[in-house]
Amino acid sequence: MPRAARPAIDAVGFDIETTGVGPADIVTVACAWSLEEQAHCFYGEDFSTVADMLDRAKRIYTFNGIEFDLPRFAKHCGRSMRDWAAKTVDPLYMMKTTMGYGACTKLNELLKENGLDPKSASGLQAIEFWEQGDLESLRSYCNDDARLTYELCTKCEIYWMKRWRIKLKESRIMAFQPVVSTNHCY
Repeated sequence: MPRAARPAIDAVGFDIETTGVGPADIVTVACAWSLEEQAHCFYGEDFSTVADMLDRAKRIYTFNGIEFDLPRFAKHCGRSMRDWAAKTVDPLYMMKTTMGYGACTKLNELLKENGLDPKSASGLQAIEFWEQGDLESLRSYCNDDARLTYELCTKCEIYWMKRWRIKLKESRIMAFQPVVSTNHCY
């Protein structure tokens, strides 16, 4: 379908894997996941299918994406991340900017605490998949992280440390509330 005719996507989960965390490290794979479609691209391939999904998404769900995934992906694509960041929901970024860097937690911890499946591997294992040429395991892991982040961010509230309830309202805006027994969403 021509780019102009491609339909908007309500929301996508987004994740990348890299060879490390330094500025010279490369993006080995990028994945975008939505209920409507999925896309992935490996290093050396054209990343436009993933970038197109981010462009068409009304919301981008990511975990540590504001400070890690989006800047690296945008640099790899030769683009600005400004438009993507404006529509990004990033629970880790929200926690850090609201409660300080002491509020850091791992995605896997939030997934487990909120009754979702755990991650299928780790970032260190993703580096090993790349080094071993196991591209299918790398793609599967990255796609799972994008899907799990999507599932976490589409919950009406996220529980954290059994003391806080995070209500995702819109991109980069949320509210922290002490946990009170309730079974409904606002």
